Amino acid sequence: MFSFCDSFTGIFAPIVTIALYGLEPIIAIDLSTFVFEFVALVFFVKIPSVHVSREIKKDGLWKQCKSGMQYLFKSRGIFSLILFMAFVNFIAAIYNTNLGPMVLSRTDNNYNELGIVSSTESIAVLIGSLLVAKMPQTSKRIPLILNVMTFSFLFGDSLLGIGHNYYVWTIAVFVGSLLVPLLMANVDYIMRTKVPFEMQGRVFSARIFYNIC
Repeated sequence: MFSFCDSFTGIFAPIVTIALYGLEPIIAIDLSTFVFEFVALVFFVKIPSVHVSREIKKDGLWKQCKSGMQYLFKSRGIFSLILFMAFVNFIAAIYNTNLGPMVLSRTDNNYNELGIVSSTESIAVLIGSLLVAKMPQTSKRIPLILNVMTFSFLFGDSLLGIGHNYYVWTIAVFVGSLLVPLLMANVDYIMRTKVPFEMQGRVFSARIFYNIC
């Protein structure tokens, strides 16, 4: 569902906004909406109270972070998966950062073609999300994750590197992004079923920390 929602909003937005307004106004609008959302979350959104055990209430912030890291070090499989996904996200960040400048530099700053390439990526994720909802579950999730990652990097990134026009780049981002929802769904399934409920917040925070680093 997360992949579906993210991709759905990103299908037409790049084409329409870049084609109508250009890149600079879009950046200004994006920053303005971020400030609006930040103020709304800080001052107006009320977080409901959640029942927690007395032991967790007694633990301070530092102790909770420490216990989450200790759990990861003891759970080698979960920790290895988090480190692997952190490396994957690092490679993906390089890809996402350079995609826009590469398309613009090789198309003489054609924002329309950049919008088409960006929207194709969202369309691929949307289709992949629908496929995940219909696919039967598998018991061999780790091999599936590795196979999807290999397919995405081998075909998607290779096509992106050897392509010289936005037609090839459009095919590349579609192929590279199509199975990403399948990857993320299986990673989330492992994290939510293997990590105890009372430790999930701490472990997921550590996961985000490693992904950002």
